[in-house]
Amino acid sequence: MNECRLKERPNFTTNEIANERRQLTRIDDALCKHGQLQIVKLYDTIKEENDYFKDVNALCEFIRKRSNVFEMSFNYVSNRCVEYRMMFGYLVNFLINMENPNERTIAQREVDCKSFEKTSLFLRRHPNFFFIRLTNEGNFVELLESGGTIASAWECDALPQHPNGTRYDRSIQMCATGQVIKTIPGRDTIVIRIDKGAYAGQVVRASRQHIPNCHSNLAIKYPCGRSVNVCAFRVYGDDHLWSACQLEDADECYSKIANIWCYSKPCDH
Repeated sequence: MNECRLKERPNFTTNEIANERRQLTRIDDALCKHGQLQIVKLYDTIKEENDYFKDVNALCEFIRKRSNVFEMSFNYVSNRCVEYRMMFGYLVNFLINMENPNERTIAQREVDCKSFEKTSLFLRRHPNFFFIRLTNEGNFVELLESGGTIASAWECDALPQHPNGTRYDRSIQMCATGQVIKTIPGRDTIVIRIDKGAYAGQVVRASRQHIPNCHSNLAIKYPCGRSVNVCAFRVYGDDHLWSACQLEDADECYSKIANIWCYSKPCDH
């Protein structure tokens, strides 16, 4: 790992910012449309309209260096949400502008972490940008020169840009249990509030048009108060942040699990 420390805020030319934005937007669009993709499949998806990456390895290296924009796990790539990308930019600019570099602690509220362990995990997910320096006086973070070459981490204009309007990102998904809090029979739509977990309190809109093989009116099948298991993908430019892509009655699911031992009969001896 490159451990050279970044001493001042990097500057980028207009062309560098535009080139970064163009490449990121192409990848972002492909992931929004097709969902999470293996790196090889992603390369095949964008190569016809992109001559920037000479091979899969070049694309992989490009994405790994931009953990502020994309998430990569076991060769699968997905987008990070717009809010995360913006937060990351605020964070690195905040750190580089601190008058005393020795005070570059990661404020918990900046990364929404409630312990040093979680904060440390956040930093280690971005090895191209951060290095944790342990001292007798506390735990401090250093910014790396390698992260100073990534325009999208420092310039908002280098991040992917899209036309105004409703946009769906199928690469960002969440699965949770929630409760139906509103039904709209005329629009075959229900609204679900997540009960607990990492997404507790967030609201999901479920419409039949986004749920494969759904032939029932959702507002009739899932009345207010019903507990449901839901998988949803991210939405921008709409009243709700999530749109359901899979639904099931939570009580029926738990009942199946509880009765699983009934599916086999004991052997006679």
